[in-house]
Amino acid sequence: MNSELPITEKISGQDIESALASIPRAELKQTNWPVLVSIHKQVYWAYNDRSDTSTSGERTTNFWKGIFNEKNFIYPGSDVYNPETDVLFILHSFKEKGGNDCVFKAITTKPKDFVRDPRNHIDYNKHGAVCERRSRGSYPEINFWEFWDNLSKEDKDKYRIPDTTGRKIFYTKKVSN
Repeated sequence: MNSELPITEKISGQDIESALASIPRAELKQTNWPVLVSIHKQVYWAYNDRSDTSTSGERTTNFWKGIFNEKNFIYPGSDVYNPETDVLFILHSFKEKGGNDCVFKAITTKPKDFVRDPRNHIDYNKHGAVCERRSRGSYPEINFWEFWDNLSKEDKDKYRIPDTTGRKIFYTKKVSN
């Protein structure tokens, strides 16, 4: 637990990065290398807006473009998360029936909660699954290849599957603990 930050203090992007850096590499490995992601609130709000079904597919694609865009991945020194304009997610992957690591869930996370207890928040079974059971709902989920199949030819070159191996490499390059 990270108890250095008073509960009333405003959380910054650097606080999120420091909390992430405090997680031992062994725990990142044990929790399947989840990635913290920052996307603009407007993108998330549009994704959740169910009033206009005619643009549902476009909103869904835009949401997942934000989640899968590696420029939005948070690591110490990344300076990509702004709590005033962005929503914080933890990206987890799961195996599909065929055994491929390609099903993803984007778990919304309150910045203060993450800073208070980053080690439990990166663990899907201790944070994401608990919240899903409590709310009887589920977080945004997608098979990466279904997302990728709906991209234009130009966009397909911009997105790689952030599978476990890719996330491990990401952490090896970006997070030193």
